[in-house]
Amino acid sequence: MRSSRQIERRTHEDVAFRVLAGNQHPDHDTIADFRQRNLEAVAKLFVQVLRLCQKAGLVKLGHVCIDGTKVKANASKHKAMSYERMNETEKRLAANVLVPPDRQKRSGAAEHNDMGPQVDSAARAMREKLQAPANHQQYAQRKAVVEPVFGQIKEARGIRRFLLRGLDKASAEWTIICLTHNLLKLFRAQTAQFPAAALG
Repeated sequence: MRSSRQIERRTHEDVAFRVLAGNQHPDHDTIADFRQRNLEAVAKLFVQVLRLCQKAGLVKLGHVCIDGTKVKANASKHKAMSYERMNETEKRLAANVLVPPDRQKRSGAAEHNDMGPQVDSAARAMREKLQAPANHQQYAQRKAVVEPVFGQIKEARGIRRFLLRGLDKASAEWTIICLTHNLLKLFRAQTAQFPAAALG
């Protein structure tokens, strides 16, 4: 649960939330302001939670797997532009702004093509690396290491969109999402180990 309005409502309806809130019912604006002010500080807890998981034997140093997933942005409908509208705006701005002569000669396509050889070279090197039989097993590990995390975050927890806008805020929000994922793993591991203690 990430919505400040939902958190406010749950402090009235849910006993667990009432206990965590000290039987207080902060307004959703107060909750949102607190999150905005302390976003970086909360994101820094990620390493501390990772250390707790390591202590519990849930984390060990080994292969580092990198993968990607798509999460919808919280973009403003008024500020978002289609590709066609971006081209129109670019032409309008170019007509109103003095562009250096050397820049006028280069089209956007030419600038993009400057990166082409570098991108092609990197892609070719990666393909060659992945085709080596010795690397097949390592590459396959991402299905057991990284992809389940995305599945749990997006499917089990229903997190498919960022609430905050801007790259820095969205990055901090993602760190907090991963932090809470690790906290949930720690909680489940401890309750599985000591079920009676979890019941109180």
